[in-house]
Amino acid sequence: MLIVSVKSHTPRIIPRRECESVGEIQCSETDRTDMVPLVEGESSKAEEEKKKAEEEAAQKAEEEKKAAEEQARQQAEQQAQQQAAAEEAARQAQQQAEQQQAQQQTAPPSIGTVRGGSFCSSEGSTGTSSAGNILTCRVASDGRLRWMK
Repeated sequence: MLIVSVKSHTPRIIPRRECESVGEIQCSETDRTDMVPLVEGESSKAEEEKKKAEEEAAQKAEEEKKAAEEQARQQAEQQAQQQAAAEEAARQAQQQAEQQQAQQQTAPPSIGTVRGGSFCSSEGSTGTSSAGNILTCRVASDGRLRWMK
């Protein structure tokens, strides 16, 4: 078992191979340990490894942050597109409703069953004959309003 510390003044634990037995009980090589100070080269190597690990962690955190920002940007863009599509659909529905209303206002009123050639009162009105033909109220050759095809 080796425990290596980062600071040079902190000792590390190294198992001692010589072991004194007490009574009938035998000791193993990990029963006794001595405190041995770190060698100067090991300390700088440990510090370098720690620094490298910290840099890797910082780089990983930065990458995760960038990925989260990109995901948030994409979600915001998608929401903006959905909102724009909803606004466009609402605008088209409003425009269509206005067109239908304008057509209803300008369309001549429709009257029930009428007879072709008989007199009518409002020019442009439409009616249906008993045969199912659509007749319109127009000025005839005599100058009067009559139901005509």
